[in-house]
Amino acid sequence: LGIILSLTLTDRGRKWITGLGYSALLAAAFPVSGMVAYIDPGVSPYYAGLNLAMLFNGVLFPWHPIHTAAVNGALVISFLLPVAFAGGPSNVPAFLNNTFFTAVTAVISTFVVVVVPRTPSPLRPVVAPRNAFA
Repeated sequence: LGIILSLTLTDRGRKWITGLGYSALLAAAFPVSGMVAYIDPGVSPYYAGLNLAMLFNGVLFPWHPIHTAAVNGALVISFLLPVAFAGGPSNVPAFLNNTFFTAVTAVISTFVVVVVPRTPSPLRPVVAPRNAFA
C-alpha cells in the first residue's frame, strides 16, 4: 500500500492517479476479504471492514459514479466469491443479512457520489458535476 501511495508523488503516477487510487483502496480491502473467507465465508462479522472501504470510496475519492460502482462491485464480489468456492455459507440467515448490508452499502456509497455536490479541498481536488450520470 505504501508503494502504491508513494507512486502518486511521481510524474508517471500522476498520469495514472485513478488506477493507483483503485489499487490503493483494493489493496487495503482485499485482505479484509481474505480474513472473512478464512474465518467463515460470508458469515464472519469482519465483512463490516468491506463496508467501511465502500463508504470511504464514496465519500473521499473524487471519482465518477461508474468508477465508484466498479470498485464497490469488486468489493461485493470479493465478499461473495469465497462463499461460492466454499460450497455455500455455514449459516444462511447470517449470510443473507451480511450480503444485504454489503449490497446496500455499495448502493449508498455510489448514490452519495451522485447526490452530494463536490467542493474543492485537499482531499477532493476534483469537482464532479451535480448530476454525474448525465
